[in-house]
Amino acid sequence: MARMVDIQWIDFILMPFNSSPEQSFIMAKIHLVPVKNIGLVLKDSRHFVISKAHSEGQEAFKAMNKGLNTSPAWRYC
Repeated sequence: MARMVDIQWIDFILMPFNSSPEQSFIMAKIHLVPVKNIGLVLKDSRHFVISKAHSEGQEAFKAMNKGLNTSPAWRYC
């Protein structure tokens, strides 16, 4: 997708903001920056699939819940 923006096949892509001060991304040597003063809120949920059968499944499940419960963004959902 970043390459499609770089070669001007598309004008923009939707992606989450980065936590860096300028909120930019570098993908495959392509520097992407957000459009100033433009944001999009998708009022939906995200789902993660974690296998109970995987050897690290329980550890991953605990880590996901810990991160979700302590994330400041979680309060605004």
